[in-house]
Amino acid sequence: FYMAGLSRYEVSTSAWHFVILTTPASASLAVLHDRQPLILPRNWLRSWMLSPGAARKMLDYIWHEPFALSAEA
Repeated sequence: FYMAGLSRYEVSTSAWHFVILTTPASASLAVLHDRQPLILPRNWLRSWMLSPGAARKMLDYIWHEPFALSAEA
């Protein structure tokens, strides 16, 4: 399986920043935590990695509403 994540390189600090996207936990995991990693289907992996536009459409599909990313410091 593949977990959805985002990364960004911050030039001013010469550092990479990473996040793993999460969704509400499934019933079987909810006993452990209220969130779980967003799992990507294998056939979405190439588009997720290589096409920001496709990744945004995938997020819109998963959440059924437009997904907004903001770059806040």
